[in-house]
Amino acid sequence: MSSFVRFEEQPGRVGATTKRVLVTSERAGHLLGVIGWYGPWRQYVFEPILGTIWSDGCLADVRAKVAALNAEQRASAERRRRERVALEETTT
Repeated sequence: MSSFVRFEEQPGRVGATTKRVLVTSERAGHLLGVIGWYGPWRQYVFEPILGTIWSDGCLADVRAKVAALNAEQRASAERRRRERVALEETTT
């Protein structure tokens, strides 16, 4: 990971299954963008703050974080699906 950006996970709503992550500058702590769930695409996306400028390395770090969150969400959704199917099988 880059030493120039920091990822700060924000507390979610009670019962929420997705996360919101602030992307800030490591040195000054300025908000650079937000990683959040985009329902229509059913995946995490990065929303940069207007006017920010991004290097290749920082973009790669953000991309890696988004990819990790999407993989985590897919695994969590699959786990919930399996639990739901198992519960249905035991009640029928």
